Amino acid sequence: MASMDVLAAPFPKKQRIHGPVAARVPSNNAVDADVQLEPASMLMGLPREVLVQILSFMDAQGLLAVSKVCKAFRAFDTSSNLRLVEYVAKTQALTAAGDQSGRWRRRSWLTRLFIEDCGVGFSSFKWASSSPAPAGVPPQYKFMPPSAPGSYLNIKLEGMGPKLLVSDLSTADQPVLRWRLVVRGNTAVEFGVVPLSMVDDDKSLHKCHQEEKKFERLLGPLLDAERPTGFCSSITVGSMLPFKTAIMKGSVVELLARRGRLEILVQNPSDGQELYWHNTRTVPKPYKGPREVRFEQDFSPHHDVKLALTSWAHGAFDVLHPAPGTRLLGQDLQRAWDRPAVAWRDGSSSGASSSDEDGVGWG
Repeated sequence: MASMDVLAAPFPKKQRIHGPVAARVPSNNAVDADVQLEPASMLMGLPREVLVQILSFMDAQGLLAVSKVCKAFRAFDTSSNLRLVEYVAKTQALTAAGDQSGRWRRRSWLTRLFIEDCGVGFSSFKWASSSPAPAGVPPQYKFMPPSAPGSYLNIKLEGMGPKLLVSDLSTADQPVLRWRLVVRGNTAVEFGVVPLSMVDDDKSLHKCHQEEKKFERLLGPLLDAERPTGFCSSITVGSMLPFKTAIMKGSVVELLARRGRLEILVQNPSDGQELYWHNTRTVPKPYKGPREVRFEQDFSPHHDVKLALTSWAHGAFDVLHPAPGTRLLGQDLQRAWDRPAVAWRDGSSSGASSSDEDGVGWG
């Protein structure tokens, strides 16, 4: 009866979440007996490797939820010196981002995994047709699926521009929005966020607050400080955005937005050629600036926004972040971009709550 004694031994009260359930355990005498076991104790009694494997099927929201429910998941893991959920998040973040997992520094592994999981899609998504667009059609973005394993969704602009592209979800649908794109074409580009009231105007990001009076005539008075914000590349002409930085072919631009805050990370290639204007023509020169540029912009937290970019003729981008909801299913689902967008919150819920309130610190 030694095995029975081990299984029936009482567990600490702090591990109890639900009422006890009956489990059938065979005794040494081959007689079945009812043994009272705690569900949480049964789970935490599994070998560490098995428990880590089970938790690895959860996304950042799921890991945060189980850590709130049971203190055992917040206990430090002696082998890694991390909390159990942090260890699982670290493993997943390293798998998803590799050596780029440290780009959002001074943040917990659970927060980094949360960032990896908050990628969003693109409005008016439609796979590109094999036939060229007929003459007279306004500029539009074409979405082309990955051509081979390991390749990425590609976006190209057909027409002259400027043409605005915004995310399918807003901060009203999801508390944090993320894009990670590689510039492959024309380097005259702009990135940022636009209020929901301005997503239908192709120049809303380009002209920034200068368009405010126009929208007031069309839509009525805007909310306090309801205006786009972001940055543009150094060669973009006529942009009213508050910040410029070098963008070249191969530059990786990552946007992370929530209500009231936009975070931007630009990673430039080591062998990049930056374009300069010289006598109305662009001239390439070897880029000698910093490999990485990061900055933050605060804006009014009283309105919801969407991620946005503006490009001109021959604008092209590769999409590095996976299709929303497919990270745990593997990178072979890069083609799943045309799935309907799913909001994280109920439609009546506001995206105004901060990540800190949800238990994910942004430091």
